Order: sequence, then C-alpha cells, then structure tokens
Amino acid sequence: RFEGPARLDLGDLVMVAYEDQFRPVALGQSPEPGERARPNHRGLIHQEDAVRWQYSLGALGENVGSEYWWGPPFPFKSSVTGQSAAQLAAAYTKSAKQQWTQPIGFAHAVFEVAFAALAKAKGPTDKTGIIDAIKTLKLDTVVGPLNWNTGPVPNVAKTPLVGGQWRKSKKYPYEIVIVANPGHPHIPRAGHVEALA
Repeated sequence: RFEGPARLDLGDLVMVAYEDQFRPVALGQSPEPGERARPNHRGLIHQEDAVRWQYSLGALGENVGSEYWWGPPFPFKSSVTGQSAAQLAAAYTKSAKQQWTQPIGFAHAVFEVAFAALAKAKGPTDKTGIIDAIKTLKLDTVVGPLNWNTGPVPNVAKTPLVGGQWRKSKKYPYEIVIVANPGHPHIPRAGHVEALA
C-alpha cells in the first residue's frame, strides 16, 4: 500500500504529466473502509483493494489500469471440479451475491495444488513426499498451467498476467476489462488501453 503525502495537488501532477506528454493510465491510493479515494500517486492499484477503490472513485475511476491475473475470460479450468474460470466466478457471484474478484481463482488453485501434491505423496503426513511432489509438479489449474520445474527460480511457478482497465458495465458500476495480453494471446482482450476519463 502506498503511503504518500496527506495532500498532493492532483492538478500539479496532471500538468507535469501533460508537459511530459505522459498520458496516465492509473492514479491512486487505496482508501480506508468508508473513505473516499484520493488519487495522489502515479501507480497501479493492487487487486485486493481494487473493487472498493474503484467504487469509491465514482466517475473518476473510468479506465483506471490494473494488473489482471485471473478472471472469467481466462481459458482455463479446475483440475478438481472441472469448472472453467467463468463458471467459478459466476458460482462465487451467485453464492456471495457480490462481484467476483481476482483472488478467488488463486484461492481455488491452492486447493488444486494441495490435492495434486497429496496424491503424489504417500499421504498427508509424508512431509518429504509433499515437498518433492510440489518441486516437480506440473498442473493445469483454473489460473493456468503451473510448472514448478521451469521457474523463474526453483520452487516457483508463474501464471499468466495481462493488463486491465476498469470500465462502466451494465451488471456492476465497474468491471475490469482485459486491454493488453502480450505473451498470452490465448487470453482474449475485450478492449484497448484508453486514457483516464
């Protein structure tokens, strides 16, 4: 979480940006619960705060940029339930009666990894077997293919990451839309990068 100065003149920041011919894609600091967001920093918004932050911005939030690490458009399915990313997000929305968020996919994938590792080990008390299983695990999950053999460093698996912007929608005040997918053309874009409103 960015802890910037209590007051920063957004007008000065915008003037500097325009003089440098910079067109901001994201501005922001996460608000405290019940507090209105105060854009005061050139930077991206972290997903755990994104929906709350986005709603607090109101009309200023149109086209705010964010990393997009999981959501309904991702073309992957659960190795445990067989649900697609879209089905998992819809099930959450129906059950919780609120908008899905990106961490839901990863919370589900943790259990996919646990089940796969336990299946390869001799049981839940086989600590060495579980560690060895995860070190060599290759698994297609709801967040994408995970492979602990290919890095970027030992014991780390990478997932696809694309770029998004928050746009007004019919179902919710705002929804994140994929606007950049370099290296991941299989994850469909739903728009192009646009300047902040």
